[in-house]
Amino acid sequence: MQHLPSKAQPFMETLRDFAGRLIILAVKGVKCLRKNGLRYTLNRGWEILFRHPDFSFEACCDKAELDRQRQDNLQSIKISVAVPVFNTPVELLREMIYSVRNQTYRNWELCLADGSDSDHSETSDFCAKYAAEDGRIVYQKLLENKGISGNSNAALSMATGEYIALLDHDDLLHPAALYEVTRKIIDLNADFVFTDEAVFYKTHKDAFLPHFKPDFWPDTFRANNYLCHLSVFRRSVLERSGGFRAECDGSQDFDLFLRLTEQARRIVHVPKILYYWRAHEGSVALSLKEKPYVFAAAKKAISGHLMRVGLKGTVEDSAAKSTYRIRYEITDPGLVSIVVVGCGNLLQTTKLLESIHHQTTYRTFEIVVVDSDADGRYAQEIARRWADTVYVRCDRTDNYAARANMGCRRISGEYVVILDASTEVITPEWIEEMMMFSQRKEVGAVGCMLYNTNETICHAGVIIGINGLFGFAFRNQKRGIVGYMGRAAYAQNLSAVSGGCIMMRREIWDRLGGLDETYEGHAADVDFCMRVRQAGMLVVWTPFAELYQKTRVGDVSEKDELHFKDRWGNELACGDPCYNPGFSCARGDFFFAEKYFK
Repeated sequence: MQHLPSKAQPFMETLRDFAGRLIILAVKGVKCLRKNGLRYTLNRGWEILFRHPDFSFEACCDKAELDRQRQDNLQSIKISVAVPVFNTPVELLREMIYSVRNQTYRNWELCLADGSDSDHSETSDFCAKYAAEDGRIVYQKLLENKGISGNSNAALSMATGEYIALLDHDDLLHPAALYEVTRKIIDLNADFVFTDEAVFYKTHKDAFLPHFKPDFWPDTFRANNYLCHLSVFRRSVLERSGGFRAECDGSQDFDLFLRLTEQARRIVHVPKILYYWRAHEGSVALSLKEKPYVFAAAKKAISGHLMRVGLKGTVEDSAAKSTYRIRYEITDPGLVSIVVVGCGNLLQTTKLLESIHHQTTYRTFEIVVVDSDADGRYAQEIARRWADTVYVRCDRTDNYAARANMGCRRISGEYVVILDASTEVITPEWIEEMMMFSQRKEVGAVGCMLYNTNETICHAGVIIGINGLFGFAFRNQKRGIVGYMGRAAYAQNLSAVSGGCIMMRREIWDRLGGLDETYEGHAADVDFCMRVRQAGMLVVWTPFAELYQKTRVGDVSEKDELHFKDRWGNELACGDPCYNPGFSCARGDFFFAEKYFK
């Protein structure tokens, strides 16, 4: 075949690259369209075709920084990199070993536990050769293949370091991985450190699916093993927790991490892509459909975790693959006081009250309606239709926070729900879905999924730092989307939720003094959630309690924006721990930050 002229080669390579991305778009686009709608799919397609993001080693850490790290005299902490080997192609093994030997941090050992069969003697020979060349590489040929958990435990037993890192036999570490982890261990005395990761096919330069993770949050982790790669943990914590368990093979790492995080005192996230997960035929990275046993093992691991931490619940699959829904048993039920904050629209309020009475399965509730009523007609109509509903008349100038606080002074329940009068109940079990979280002492506020009347998302949690303030996650995306890495499909911890529908225990509302009435509008609800977190409690958002919100929340006033920034300036500067600096702060739909685009 005649070679192309040298000047034509770059053009043909670019054309082939474009065509390849077009094929990827066609195959994945149909699935994305069904799950996430036209707008989301078009935005993703544009990025794939015309704004190809770069998640390579160089994009995550430049050469100057790597050189600086190699000169840095870090406190010497030995990290054992545990790798179970099984019939690994020599070329892939070479790349994996090189990625460890190329680390900017030098105090490591590589523990290779080889369960390869006799037909793959070249794998064993290759491992033995490298171990003879580099004293930091420890090699053991196992007498038999003990399976993924057994082989992994063999690798763990070889470790002599104070910390252990897990690495799959065909994956790659970023050159800065162990340095960045060690830096966190030293600075924060971490027991468990995890990083972001990306999937690749042949080299790190073709990495195409980054997993930008939130910090560690218990509810988020129970629903999704997002810690995954790279995970590094103190060996003493492993000794208390026990190693891998064969009964959870397929999700053996999830099971181990659940037990490790139960024991760890300090869990730290490095929000950088430092691990590259190879995708090939049959790998979990490429297709979970090829390994259905993964889901059963994960549910077993979560169920065991719930028992150990004293929570009762059943585990089910959620709408997003490899994420889970936990139906917690309600062990502390009580009277729920629903405070409806009106805005002078009687028809709107009556629609909401009808939906509460007709839809709600949890019947132990009381309702307090707060609204202005110049001629008394509002109160008369509510009294005529719902005699047990308390009506509180407020002044037309009272803001949302003042009205909510006014209503809460008239309640007698153990739980409080603040409802915007423009909402309408969809899910009959909406109270139970929120109470299962609110009943826990460490949870301070629970929010739900709110939809616009055109069946798009109005609110799926609040992200701090969007456009310098805060914004709603997945706003205006199609109802039913699972979102980035399933983030719209499972219950999770967030920094804040909307006051359009928010539940908490009455004692928390009283302890924090309700909403801050110095805010003119809905910024007061985000401020309340920030105070919940400041008090050391969790905020939970669940997609399984669904309501409509018929009136769009307006823009935050300049006065409220300045007030919020003055109070929460440090938190805004640090970024949202439930989001990731790898995402754009110009929008709340988990699109990648500009720094990753060429």
